[in-house]
Amino acid sequence: MSQLKDPNIVRVLGVCIREEPLCMIVEYMKYGDLNQFLLDHVPESPMAEATHAKTLRYELCIKCR
Repeated sequence: MSQLKDPNIVRVLGVCIREEPLCMIVEYMKYGDLNQFLLDHVPESPMAEATHAKTLRYELCIKCR
């Protein structure tokens, strides 16, 4: 995985597996990890809250293109 070089994939810079805790060092992610990014960009609306829907705001989807 350390040889993988793609602008859309975070690079693995190093790992430590000799002793606990295991550790992995990755390159800096400008917007944080994908899970946190998606959680931070869920629209706040009565319908979304009532249905527990997890959807992205439209304007965010446009910016990602």
